[in-house]
Amino acid sequence: MSPTLFFFLGTLVAIVAILSDQYTKLEKAKLKSGGIGEDEKRLLMAMKQENDQLRERVQNLEYIVTNLDEHLLPPAQPESDDKAIQDQVKNIAKRLKN
Repeated sequence: MSPTLFFFLGTLVAIVAILSDQYTKLEKAKLKSGGIGEDEKRLLMAMKQENDQLRERVQNLEYIVTNLDEHLLPPAQPESDDKAIQDQVKNIAKRLKN
């Protein structure tokens, strides 16, 4: 997986965690004011648990991205291979046109 994908996924999880945290704070404020019932309390606790899980996932993704082993990455392809592949594609295209 590319570093860009890791960055995108990490950012996405972080955004969800932030939104969940804000929702949790809002619901806690409602709870303190006495404006929610038992169902809302259960929902709030489930949201808090999900928020904690998302925080843990973000931490795991951050650890993976920042501690990526170089030997686990695929070897870089030399540009000459790319040029050779491009030439082969051009030759095939020419043969198909004729």
